[in-house]
Amino acid sequence: KGIIAASNELPAEGEGLEALWDRFLIRYIVQPINDKGAFMKLIGGNAETFRVPDEIALTDEEYTQISEGIKSVAVPDNIMDILYTLRSLYAKRFADFDEEDADVQSSPYISDRRWKKITAILRASAFLNGRGEVDMSECLLLEHMMWDRDDQIGTIRKDIAEKVVSACVKMNKGKGFRLNPVEHLA
Repeated sequence: KGIIAASNELPAEGEGLEALWDRFLIRYIVQPINDKGAFMKLIGGNAETFRVPDEIALTDEEYTQISEGIKSVAVPDNIMDILYTLRSLYAKRFADFDEEDADVQSSPYISDRRWKKITAILRASAFLNGRGEVDMSECLLLEHMMWDRDDQIGTIRKDIAEKVVSACVKMNKGKGFRLNPVEHLA
């Protein structure tokens, strides 16, 4: 089970909220509403408590079945290698912290607990998409689980893309894999 929270600001560094912030696994920045109609609907609507309709709500039994199914999802070596490579990269950058180094400042601290939960989300995604194994598509979720500050998102996105492409090239070496899928059209 989980909790969803929203805030108008991220926790400031040094306020002692790092351990709490570490437990918010999926992080997504939502921009203010720009569309007039959507804004009017927001401010003019009734502040009702949201309730999941009974016909789509999970029973305790269904929740247990899904939880057990998620645990059975395999995480193949190529995905584990991506996670370990990213972990090593950020651990090194974080350990080498230097106020003058923008690359280090763009490196998040990701606890081992957080890595474990990240892997559980990847498994859940695979399971809920009908697969018994995590694949490269789940790596798209990583950028929403790895940043501490919003100025890290771009660097994290780039790092993930590089590691995934590298893993794909390695995985498909000798199989006629083309990095540029339209190069044969030229």
